[in-house]
Amino acid sequence: MEIQRYINLVREIDHKIFDKNYHFIDFNQIRLKTSKIHKDYIDKVLQNIKYKKYDKIIGICPFSQTSMRKDMNFNLNEWLKIVNMLSNKFQNYLFLILSYPKANNFDYQKNNVFVFKNNNDLLNLVEITSRLDLLLSSDTGNVHIADNLKIPTLEIISKKTYNQWRGGWYGGYCKAIPLPYKWNKNKDKYLDKFISEAILILNKL
Repeated sequence: MEIQRYINLVREIDHKIFDKNYHFIDFNQIRLKTSKIHKDYIDKVLQNIKYKKYDKIIGICPFSQTSMRKDMNFNLNEWLKIVNMLSNKFQNYLFLILSYPKANNFDYQKNNVFVFKNNNDLLNLVEITSRLDLLLSSDTGNVHIADNLKIPTLEIISKKTYNQWRGGWYGGYCKAIPLPYKWNKNKDKYLDKFISEAILILNKL
């Protein structure tokens, strides 16, 4: 994994000192932090959609410029199929589709599904991610934020980068479904697998 490569580079400075002291490092110190401004902003967003009447908050992140460009992502209609199926099955859960400025023309709402339209402040995304009980995502930066915050995650990721970039480094739960080359020939298989895995995880929350 990429993060292990960086740790190995640090170890090259002095193996003996590294091996003796590595276990003393408190990795909680690298947990992402937000300010009162961000907490208040997200409080207001959630209060506006009456989040307290739901048992859990599930994040959905369908947007990823890199994986979409490399054809390693479900399209938006397929993500909406996932959202519809899960939100109908788990009506006591709030499903938040996490948007970003370039996609803020996207709008969708029904019963227990809402769109979070962030501004350019990345820490708002960090704060709302910290409130999630589960993130369902394409391979994008949101996964790494959730990973850092130990938010359970189910992601799709290309098989080529599976060992390098998937989540699960910080001690939390991350299930990654690798997509092989030309996976589109069996797209329904991977779509069904993602939905099945999501249902299994949601049933255990």
